[in-house]
Amino acid sequence: AFLGCTAPDPLTQLVVGVRISLDVPAEANSLEVEVENPTGSTRMERTSLSRRDELHTVGLRYLRGPLGDVRVRVRASRDGATQVEADRTTSFVRHQSRLLTITLESACISVSCGEELTCERGVCVPSETSGESLPLFTGTFPDPGPSAPDAGMEDFVPPNDDPVFAPE
Repeated sequence: AFLGCTAPDPLTQLVVGVRISLDVPAEANSLEVEVENPTGSTRMERTSLSRRDELHTVGLRYLRGPLGDVRVRVRASRDGATQVEADRTTSFVRHQSRLLTITLESACISVSCGEELTCERGVCVPSETSGESLPLFTGTFPDPGPSAPDAGMEDFVPPNDDPVFAPE
């Protein structure tokens, strides 16, 4: 490197991929993604669903403050009534991009899990996953098969004064 020049720090980010494995619109026609940062600040994104196996993405970039837990709650609803929800808690890993994949599926309709649990494949499992155990995000998502388009949900854009997240 040239004298006086430094490379910027690598991004610290979490990419959330929400896969919809529901009969759309019979089982669900909208999606909500709510993110709570370590300081308790929350943001929510909503979008309409158009087909089964859609992939909705939300990008979260760490800016400053504590690297504590990040809670992600996703809900698929039909005409305003929640059909399936999932709750995940993880954390940023400094200077790394990690991928958190959440699948909302028919097997979890009407399954109610207690605190710190979430539904996967019709069974309640712990909702917490360490950030270090998540796969690195390399810019592409694992291939779910030929019928799974990316629905293109806008990146999560938090307010500029948020102590943890920054706009991408």
